[in-house]
Amino acid sequence: MTVQWGILSTAHINRRIIPAIHQSERGHLLAVASRDYEKSWDYATQWHIPKSYGSYEELLGNDEINVVYISLPNHLHTEWIIKSLQAGKHVLCEKPMCLSLEDFDSVENAAAKTGLTVMEGYMHLHHPQTHLWKSIIDRGDLGEIHSMRSCFSFNLERGADNYRWNANEGGGSLWDVGVYPISLFQYLYSASPINASAQMYIENGIDLSTSAMLDFGEGRTAQFFASFRSSFSTDTVIHGSEAQLYISHPFTNADACKAYIRRNDEIENLDVPRQYLYAGEVENMQDIILEGKIPVVSLQQSKEVLKTILKIRS
Repeated sequence: MTVQWGILSTAHINRRIIPAIHQSERGHLLAVASRDYEKSWDYATQWHIPKSYGSYEELLGNDEINVVYISLPNHLHTEWIIKSLQAGKHVLCEKPMCLSLEDFDSVENAAAKTGLTVMEGYMHLHHPQTHLWKSIIDRGDLGEIHSMRSCFSFNLERGADNYRWNANEGGGSLWDVGVYPISLFQYLYSASPINASAQMYIENGIDLSTSAMLDFGEGRTAQFFASFRSSFSTDTVIHGSEAQLYISHPFTNADACKAYIRRNDEIENLDVPRQYLYAGEVENMQDIILEGKIPVVSLQQSKEVLKTILKIRS
């Protein structure tokens, strides 16, 4: 069996996941939908997608499609996740999957009722380099972990048509890129923070930057900086009692990632595994559908990240 994919929207982020589906031996990108049929047709032609639709409902009505990738603006995720599940489709949804716990509960209930899988698109949690960081920590190579710090910053061009600048559509740097260090911290600590505090720089109802401190208890902390108004950086450091792990690209451009362990004045450069950044989440979803495997990113993990975001925002 080949897993048939559909995509809801012609969003810019699609250019990242489409190659992963095209390159997969077990997946086929069958259709794309937009609310503008001409736009959908042009997009399908550009990306070699066989079918195009002028509404999301039409795509969901195609019984050949097994799974949909949702890359709509953040405030539309919950509605179309539930509609996709009700149409009999598994769902891979861009982060953030939901903007409130009420919405999350609605998604969770719909998934339970239909018996279908919903997974949030934290592509870095599927990548073997992230699994390498986890194994280094779990083996005790760094000693006891006391602190983690990370950032995801870049200069985002302002635009009225970009939901990232709209507070009513789930805009802001925390929702857009702050979720990456939060999800990484919680994966590496195997825990959720018990407390959170933050400083935000806000314009027109959205945070252009957020600096946050997370308290994981037992003397364990994590700090991150997320920003739409700073030069690009994703540098991350894991501090242990015996050594530190330095990572250059934990979230983007994985092929350029460099990492090393520092023990006092000694440097151990790591052999970082390479894989197309979005391949893992595509393959995992296909494993779920074809082999009954479990999601790498569970709904519970997603819920814990959402709770942390809401703590920071409060």
